[in-house]
Amino acid sequence: MKNINNKERSTAFYINGGIGRVVCAIPPLEKYLKNNPQDDFIIFSEFAYEAFSGHPELHARAYPVGHAHLFKDKIQQRNLIVPDPYTVWEYYNQKCSIAQAFDIIING
Repeated sequence: MKNINNKERSTAFYINGGIGRVVCAIPPLEKYLKNNPQDDFIIFSEFAYEAFSGHPELHARAYPVGHAHLFKDKIQQRNLIVPDPYTVWEYYNQKCSIAQAFDIIING
């Protein structure tokens, strides 16, 4: 099986959904940043991009979906990760919170 998470490329995280999902993704993204300082990752979101505004570490990495040339300039050369906490076994069996499900996907 081909490894789709090529570690030679940085990562682009697409956090979809509303403000609640985006806010729950922030702690796992902070942890990812701490554990992967070599990854020049970005985050993009449709409706809740503002949740990253003012964040000391994530704001500069966050983009709204409508950002000019986002795909060509930022996403195309990165591994795209679309974490969906609703697909995590522990979440849909009520063993973890939505924030913990994001952490499972983003940080293993």
